[in-house]
Order: sequence, then C-alpha cells, then structure tokens
Amino acid sequence: PITVPAFDRGTVERFATLPAGEAHPEGITVGHDGNVYVVTVAANKPDTAGGTLFVFDRDGKHLRTVTIPGSTPWLLDLRFHPHTGQLLIVDYKGAKVLSVDPMTGASSVFMTVTGTDPGLDGLTFDAAGNVYVTDAHEGIIWRVGKGGGEATAWVKSPLLKPTRPPPGIGANGLAFNNKQTALFVPNTANDTIVKIPVSGP
Repeated sequence: PITVPAFDRGTVERFATLPAGEAHPEGITVGHDGNVYVVTVAANKPDTAGGTLFVFDRDGKHLRTVTIPGSTPWLLDLRFHPHTGQLLIVDYKGAKVLSVDPMTGASSVFMTVTGTDPGLDGLTFDAAGNVYVTDAHEGIIWRVGKGGGEATAWVKSPLLKPTRPPPGIGANGLAFNNKQTALFVPNTANDTIVKIPVSGP
C-alpha cells in the first residue's frame, strides 16, 4: 500500500449547538457576511408552528433564532441567490420555495409547483440565475427564472423517483459540474447518482 499524507485541516470540533428545545438541523449555507444559516426539519413540532432559521456568527456564536410564519417546520435546503441576494428556503411539506428576510423571518412565496404530492428537497442555481429544485417524490427537477413564480418541469425521469422505499426520498441534492454542462442528482432511495445533460433533449 502507498501512504499519502493528507492535508492537515486542524482540529475537528463542534461549531455550534442548537438552542434548547430545537432539533434536527438540515439545510446549511454561509452568507456574504460570513454568518452561518441553518434550518431544521422540526418533526418534534406541529405543522402549524412555522419554520425556524438559526443564525450563527463565523465563530459559532448563536446570533438569533428567526421564526418563519407561513411555512411548515419541515425546511430542507437554503441558499442565497447569487444575483439577487435573496435567501431562498425550501419548504418540503409546504411544497414551495420561500424568499425569507434573514433578520425578521418575513417571507413571501418565491416558487410554486404543480403535481401530486410534491416533495421539494434541494436547490441550486445556474450561471444565469435560474433556480433548480429537486422533487424527491415525483422524480422531477423543477426550474424557475431568477424572478420566481410557477416552476416548470425541466426534467422528469423514473431515474429520479424513489423506487425502493423506505426512504421515500428519490431526487435529493443537486449540483452542476464546473462548466455547467451536466447536473448531478443523488437518488437516496435507489443508491444512485443521476447525470442530466444540460444541453440537448
């Protein structure tokens, strides 16, 4: 065997702990301000409780807890839009993407979808600012322009559906390659990675 030295990344340590009574951190992103933004899948709360956003500074100090009225507690992914700066948060049970004020929690619906029992999960952007969101139930990649609105089904494929549940989660996260010629999507239930060409049919 060949021994290869790994880059010394320093000490791995706990960065932060959620406040008492909060649980199940899920989505995470870092803002231009260096703060770390986290949402939870709060299965321990009723669906009417609203979602929760936690903000930590770059050293892990808890800055604030923000309640998001109009959302469910089942928040999965979140990202700052690279063109507009909006904080977009995926509401899994609400089947929508919200634009959320990270200071007050005030929100508006950024993206809606159609279909039967959609399960919105991960989100990403292309260079033009279009937004792509996985549908873990229906096997769809939804797409909407940077201004939001009703999304269209950009790709629909049985390769993105959960055919071996549990878990009933198919298309999960998603990421473009560096040249944005392909989109890669893990299918959690099927233990597969799906490659979607960006150009062509």
